Amino acid sequence: MSLKIIHTKNLRWIDVVKPQTEEINYLRTNFDFHPLDYEQIQISSQHAKMESHPEYQHIVLIFPIFNRKTREILPSEVDFFVGKDFVVTVHDGSMYTMLHIFENVHKIATERQEFMSKNSGYLLYQILESLFRRSFPILDHITKDMTEIEKDIFDDLSLPMLEKISLMKRNIIDFRRIMKTHHLVLKKIMVKKEAYMVFPENKSYYNALLEHAENIWDILSIQKETIEALAEANTSLATNHLNQTTKIVTVLSALFLPASFVMFFFALHLPGRPFENTPNGFWIIFAIAVGGSITLFAFFKSKKWF
Repeated sequence: MSLKIIHTKNLRWIDVVKPQTEEINYLRTNFDFHPLDYEQIQISSQHAKMESHPEYQHIVLIFPIFNRKTREILPSEVDFFVGKDFVVTVHDGSMYTMLHIFENVHKIATERQEFMSKNSGYLLYQILESLFRRSFPILDHITKDMTEIEKDIFDDLSLPMLEKISLMKRNIIDFRRIMKTHHLVLKKIMVKKEAYMVFPENKSYYNALLEHAENIWDILSIQKETIEALAEANTSLATNHLNQTTKIVTVLSALFLPASFVMFFFALHLPGRPFENTPNGFWIIFAIAVGGSITLFAFFKSKKWF
């Protein structure tokens, strides 16, 4: 069974990973949660939320994880059930930080004392604080990737560069979608009056956590503006590069047009064709063709078309 429990004198932390029938039955036997809650923990939520019940609080938060293989930002949901003497966390195990926190609290006495020395509301805060802090390294990774794109954008207008920018834009959009409503849930937690949710200076602690969420949002806003500017610059550079290439091809085609016309004209086997019987006829025709191209070249140059 993928369910672990940490017991202290007055508090239990039950961590459930990828709940199946056995885990759901355990929760049904030991906790009087609403039937809809059991349904919700088996499906993915699209947004953060908090639902209050007489004996407990059900909080759903979604955090970003970075898939190193695909280089994508993906959502990872954590459900929290917080009651008088318990905290139940339910998640899919994709977030290493969540697993690491539980293992440390389980194995290290000092960590257990730090996290579980007060009430369930304080344990909730400690878990949330750790999860919010882990978002900053992901933001740093995005910033580092954008810096590399900014350095290379003027030298590389290839399709891979466009794919990098598009992936970065999608990651930032997904990250923003994940974090958008977190501050609303944190504000709801701050004003809860239940004894198990209140601990000394809890509003001060949650204000700091709210500041974390707002800082993350501010950084994401800056990153969004930056990647949009880089995308616009890349598009402008690519368009300019295409225009220059088209211009060169057009000029070259135009320069060969007089020569092509002269060659076509003298290639017609018609009576009275000039220079047909002249000993140096070929060179005269060649000179006319080259002269036409040179004249056209001088005309383009005078108009500053290249």
